[in-house]
Amino acid sequence: MKLNEMKCKNAKPLDPTSKAPLKLSDGQGLYLYVMPNGSKYWRFIYRFNGKQKMEAMGVYIVTNNSSGEENNETNNGKEI
Repeated sequence: MKLNEMKCKNAKPLDPTSKAPLKLSDGQGLYLYVMPNGSKYWRFIYRFNGKQKMEAMGVYIVTNNSSGEENNETNNGKEI
């Protein structure tokens, strides 16, 4: 099942006392790992020469639209 913004934003670890991360799949090898401390990381799992590999894609960052619009306008030299 594909992930959407709401699922990613609301994802919480199953058990904070556990050291195992919660692993949410987006399909085709892309996963969102939710760590017990609440941090979220994108990972991509694939096979190469018959061996499973994992690449770290980055941190999941929650932003709101209003701050993004403000940053875009200031970067273009416009005033708000």
